[in-house]
This record gives sequence, structure tokens and C-alpha cells, in this order.
Amino acid sequence: MSLITQFATSCNSRRPRVAVGFTFIEVLVALVIFSVGLLGLAALHATAIRLNGESFYRTQASILAHDLVDRMRANRTEALGSNAYLNVFGDVAADFTACSVCASASAVADNDLNEWKSALAAALPAGTGSVAVVAAGPNPVYAIRVRWDEERGSGPVKEFVLRSEI
Repeated sequence: MSLITQFATSCNSRRPRVAVGFTFIEVLVALVIFSVGLLGLAALHATAIRLNGESFYRTQASILAHDLVDRMRANRTEALGSNAYLNVFGDVAADFTACSVCASASAVADNDLNEWKSALAAALPAGTGSVAVVAAGPNPVYAIRVRWDEERGSGPVKEFVLRSEI
């Protein structure tokens, strides 16, 4: 046997063993990484659901604020003349009875405000609203504020403000 053949044979017999499969530590590390990824995905999903709810409430507030502006424009003389639509945050008047055909423009304004506040209370959690003049003059600017409780009593109060001329 030649020296080269003998050397090649001895090198082949001392070849390091090739690792086959995974070790237990590698499996545990992969499991931890996978678990963290799933927890992140669950948190992302929960945040998306919460933000979707906030978006829904903000849309409802915007629709209801624009509804009152349209009601004020329909009863413009009463809105501008006697400021019948100005009010503060609070519930519907206790003695309110809706009128299908109101006798006067001021009765229409009272009806509009009470229907609006009823709609706010129905559409938003703890929903309420107010109307105030923020810029007086020949074309006054009104601020319609809608407030609701985002977390139903435990979270921050949200507010949507719409400023508009009538």
C-alpha cells in the first residue's frame, strides 16, 4: 500500500460526524420565538378591533353632528334669531314629547334638540352633545360638540367638534 492510499484511508476514518436532526435546545428556542410571534399577532388583532370600534363611534358622532347642522339650517330663522338651538351637555328634557307637526319654530327647535340628544344617547355610549356660538356676527359660527365614553365608564371621554355656519 502506498503512503498516499494509507493517508487517504486514515483521513476518511477520522472524518468528523455530521450532525443529524435538531437538538432539544434548538427546538425550545424555536418554540419560544414562535410563541412570541403568536402573542404579537394576537395583540395586533386586539388593537385592530379596538380601533375599529373607535372609528365607528367617531363616524356616528360626525353623522349626528351634521344632522343637527342640517336641522338648524332648515329652521334658520329660529337658529339665528333667538338662538333656540344653543344648549349645554346633558340628557333629553324630562318633559319632552315629540311633535309630528310642531306649532311654532321654537317648538321645532326644541323637538330637534331633544330628538338629537335621544339619537346621541342611543348611538354612542353615554353620548351627549352641546351647541355654542364661537364667532358672532352676521354669519355666526356654531360649534356642535358630541361627547361619548369610549370604554363605557372606565376610559377617556372622546369628543367630536364640528364648526359650521348656518
